[in-house]
Amino acid sequence: MIRPRVGDFLYSRDELGIMLEDIRIIKQLDVRGFVLGVLNREGRVDVECMKAWVILTFYHFRKRLTAFSVS
Repeated sequence: MIRPRVGDFLYSRDELGIMLEDIRIIKQLDVRGFVLGVLNREGRVDVECMKAWVILTFYHFRKRLTAFSVS
């Protein structure tokens, strides 16, 4: 699980940067997957932030995904 610290899932811009760097590192380690989550101040999923993460992580792992085929 990608987390810059213990506690809640409401992250600052700096903490999101740490998470991004962690994703870059695990990509180099040939990790097959990871989970992450970001909440907003109301305690709900931060949809806009998560959309950005999905796009980013898909971009970083797309080579792996293109090697996968569904029969």
